[in-house]
Amino acid sequence: MRILSININDFGGINEHLMQYKYFHNKLKRECIDWRGWSKINKHAVLELFFEYLEEKRPDILVVNEMLISSFETIDLISEIMRKGYTYYHENVPKGNYSFTMMFYKNVKCKLQKSPNENHRAYRSVLCEIGDILIYGTHFPQESDSEFLKDVNDFYDV
Repeated sequence: MRILSININDFGGINEHLMQYKYFHNKLKRECIDWRGWSKINKHAVLELFFEYLEEKRPDILVVNEMLISSFETIDLISEIMRKGYTYYHENVPKGNYSFTMMFYKNVKCKLQKSPNENHRAYRSVLCEIGDILIYGTHFPQESDSEFLKDVNDFYDV
């Protein structure tokens, strides 16, 4: 079984990145992403390289960190990955604009399990079971907090 875990937050390449579209949200008292910036980033060349890499490696399990779902996105990445023969857990896809961890699979039978981080920083992790093997995909964001890290540590200590 081949597993590929990849962070795709940089589909705009080094020069074009969603993080350059941040603003300070006065009500929340923190920086937020202006998702309208996502439509300004040209992702097609990087996506082409990603799909070439996917074809070369042909993983059975594909863990995509910082998978972006946005109403401003013109590319339906989920459908593009499905065209490559993969399927996914529909219940793993949040509603609204999100950056999350998603798992795709093909040629194997996976069963979605409850993620250790389901109640805190939801959608940062995904857990599936294949026979007696657990595959846990998670993304440690820059702003990871102690509760998130404790959940991950507790999971691995079990």
